[in-house]
Amino acid sequence: MPVPPFESSAERLYFPETGHSLGGEFKRYWERNGGLPVFGYPLSEEFTETGSDGRAYTVQYFQRNIFEYHPENQPPYNVLIRRIGDEVLRAQGRDWFTFPKSGQQASCLYFEQTGNALCEPFLSAWRSQGLEFDGQQGKSFEESLALFGQPISPPQIEEIAPGVVLTVQWFERGRFEDHGSSGVLLGLLGDEITRLRGWR
Repeated sequence: MPVPPFESSAERLYFPETGHSLGGEFKRYWERNGGLPVFGYPLSEEFTETGSDGRAYTVQYFQRNIFEYHPENQPPYNVLIRRIGDEVLRAQGRDWFTFPKSGQQASCLYFEQTGNALCEPFLSAWRSQGLEFDGQQGKSFEESLALFGQPISPPQIEEIAPGVVLTVQWFERGRFEDHGSSGVLLGLLGDEITRLRGWR
C-alpha cells in the first residue's frame, strides 16, 4: 500500500511517482550502488517475506530488483539482491535450464556454469555497472557479477510488452534489453513480478 506523501529527508526519501519511501540500510545500499537508473523506484515499503530458503526476511520491491536484508552479514553484504531474473521466468512458467545455450563465442565473455556467452551490446552494459565493494574506480568482474549474476539465456527475441519486441538476454538478477538507438536498458522485472502475482 502506498504511504501518505511527506517531505524527503536525509533519513528517508519519498517518491511521489510510486507513493513509496526508502530509508535505512536499503536507502544506503540503493544510493551506493546506482540508485534510480539501476534499481528504479520503490514499489513497496519494507515488509517481511519468506525467502527461497524458507526463512523470513525484511524485503523491499523496486522496479528492477528486490532487496533482502541480512543483518547477520557485515556491510555491504547485509543487503542482498534476489535472483529476480530466475523468479520472473518461473512465475511465467518458463525454465531457463531448457533454453538453448550460446556456448563460447569470439570476443565474448563465456560463463561455463550456465553455458552462455555475454556479447555486445550487452557485454559493455554488464561491465559498466556493478555493486560497489572494492572502493576502486570502475567496475570489476566481481562487482558486475554481484549485481547481475550470470547470463541464463542467450540473446533472444521476446515480446516484453504488448507490441514491443526486442532482443533480450536474461541474467540471474536481471534482464538486458536492446533498445537500438536508445541503448541497452534494464528490464522492469520488479514491475513484472508484482503484476504476475496480482499485487498491482
